[in-house]
Formats: sequence, C-alpha cells, structure tokens
Amino acid sequence: MAESSGTKPPQQERSRKTLEDLLAAGSRLLAERPFDDVTVQDIVAEAGSSAGSFYARFTDKNAFLHALQEQMAEQQTEAIRTGLGILEPNSVAYDDMCFYITRGLVMMHHRYRGLIRGMLVQARIDPELTKKAADLLVVGSKEWARVLDAPGYTFEKVCDEIIVGHRVLLAILDQSLFYDNFTDVSPTGMGHDNDYSRLVRIFSAAMDLGELANR
Repeated sequence: MAESSGTKPPQQERSRKTLEDLLAAGSRLLAERPFDDVTVQDIVAEAGSSAGSFYARFTDKNAFLHALQEQMAEQQTEAIRTGLGILEPNSVAYDDMCFYITRGLVMMHHRYRGLIRGMLVQARIDPELTKKAADLLVVGSKEWARVLDAPGYTFEKVCDEIIVGHRVLLAILDQSLFYDNFTDVSPTGMGHDNDYSRLVRIFSAAMDLGELANR
C-alpha cells in the first residue's frame, strides 16, 4: 500500500502483519456499527494491538478509513483485471456484460458493506474519498469497454455509458446500506426474477447502448 492520506507503508514483515491485522479489525467493526461509533481503541483492541502501533501507521482515524478504501480498491482492481484480462477485445455480449457487472457490484456491496457505508458518511466532509471511489469506477468501466462487443461505437462512448450505468446502480445499492428492506440485493438471489434481476434491467436501461441488447 502506497504512502498517502496519512498512511505510512510498512517496511518490514512484522509491521506489514500489524497493518493487515488493524485493517481487518477495522473492517469487522465497520460491519457492525457506524464509522463515528468506532474508536481507535476499539480498533486496536479488536486487532490485539496498541494505540502506539496504530499511530505509527496512521495519522488519525480518517487516514485509517482511507487505507481501508485503498485496500478495497486494490483488491477490486486486481479482481477486475484478472477476470477480464484473459478475454479478447469485443468478445462479450451486451446482456452478459450487464449481468456480470451487476453481479459484481452486488457482491462488492455485500463484502464491503460496512466500509462503503462509512466512506459515504465521511465523504460529506472528505471529498478525497469520493474522488478515489470515482477513480475505481473509471478503471472498471474501461476494462469492460475493452471487451464489450459494441460495433459502431467508439471506446470512449462505450466507456462513458458504462460509467453512467455504474453510477445509477451504485446509487440504488448505496441506499440499501442505510435503509433496511430497501431492496433485496442478496447474491443468493442471482438469476431469479427478484430485485436482483430488476437491478440488471436498471443497469442496462441507464446506458445509451440499448440497441445492443438481444441482437
């Protein structure tokens, strides 16, 4: 993890292990309660570490949240590039892309539910969190634009429309983090005629590429 936003990268294996333990502890705590209700003492207690170890790596709790976001971005970027890197350009059908992007976003929201909720709340006073999230969205959209079978469209047009689709779907998923029963976006519902399949249709409708569907 690069040094940024108040985080000091580890130099030794032991320090790297402590950093990983702190980040894992923070993720578990954020899954249980809001970011404002999680203290540094809570994090170090959960990690079996100390306040000194925490402040040796982070300037404050907000820097810790940035580190969690950067870890998530690295994991998601690697997963996207690994999954799509083996595919040939222009090889994925439009309907398939809509299905797999929606599935990926739903799974991401379940895996990082607490962290994303904390990021959204903190982003009101820390716009850098929003910028980093937007950067990740662009990376993923570019990878999908490369492999989408979209004759007659430029890469830039396809990428821009996939970004729009991402934003619309994320707006819905983000609300599900704050409102119980807002929608059923459980990965177990994939492939069935429920709220998940409706999310796929919403994602498809958000893009100005609808004529590619069911070609």
